[in-house]
Amino acid sequence: MYARGGGAAPTQHQASLVCGHIALGQLMTAAAGPPWPPNRVALSTNPSGTGEMSVDEGGQDVRRHRLPSLEVAAVLRLSDFPAAGTGDCSVHDRPWISCRGGYVDADTALVALHNSYDEARVLMFGEDIWEEHSHWLADPETGELHGRIAYPMRDVDDVWLLGDGTWVTAEWNTLYRWSVQGSAR
Repeated sequence: MYARGGGAAPTQHQASLVCGHIALGQLMTAAAGPPWPPNRVALSTNPSGTGEMSVDEGGQDVRRHRLPSLEVAAVLRLSDFPAAGTGDCSVHDRPWISCRGGYVDADTALVALHNSYDEARVLMFGEDIWEEHSHWLADPETGELHGRIAYPMRDVDDVWLLGDGTWVTAEWNTLYRWSVQGSAR
């Protein structure tokens, strides 16, 4: 979907549905600036509008880009997380970084790890297995991990970032609002 912006110099904008989120962004042209890097999905823009987070389509890394140049300022790779099956990644067997993350506030990013659907268990044993997911806080400026969020409930998947330092998760028919301090509201 494309829309033209108003004002003295018309600008084209792009909106796309990515992993259940609507991603809005200005289309870059040779005159306006560099093109969006290939094989990347935009996650969110920081509150000051000077940085954008993106994730590799294969779930191998999340990056912070400086705006408007799109220069890479920080990278958090899948290999920067604990090894699958160990420590805070004990719920993962083959994790990948999902597109359900972004800026919590100017100083904090939320990164979500997901597991693949285990087709082998379905085919061999008839078990319908979805593995657990995990959410992690990180410094978007450096890519440094702060640690895994310890939710009191099991397997929190969906997350909605509100842009005010909080996010919402859902469990059955209940919504929970969280802050960096980790308390439900």
